[in-house]
Amino acid sequence: MTKKSHPISIHVGKRLKICRNLAGISQATLGNKIGVAQQQIQNYETGSNPISLINLFTICDFLDAPITYFFEGLPQNKVGGSLLSAITSEQGKYSEDVFRMLTAYCRIQNPEMRLKLCEVIEALGKQEGGNHERK
Repeated sequence: MTKKSHPISIHVGKRLKICRNLAGISQATLGNKIGVAQQQIQNYETGSNPISLINLFTICDFLDAPITYFFEGLPQNKVGGSLLSAITSEQGKYSEDVFRMLTAYCRIQNPEMRLKLCEVIEALGKQEGGNHERK
């Protein structure tokens, strides 16, 4: 009998994959940084193995991501609850257009430009009938 992955491990793993890809870091590089094999990073990303808190903190430091990022969108979290599903396909892979948009956004250094871009995207989303608003 195979052990079923916990939904939180799957969620955190998907967020890890998105964050790692946005940073342009390979599974092998991340594994070396935290002292695990590339295969273990792959298991984290699929939710097969849960990430220890120590490794998660090390990952956060290396990827310059707040630990809260990995838990955003969980059912008990009311902020952005459907954001992860909006940017991922049924196979857990992020859509190419969202990846391109986030990559370009992360390259913008000016905080005012980032804010203006968010406002434009939110306005376009409202025109299309979306209900994802910034909190």
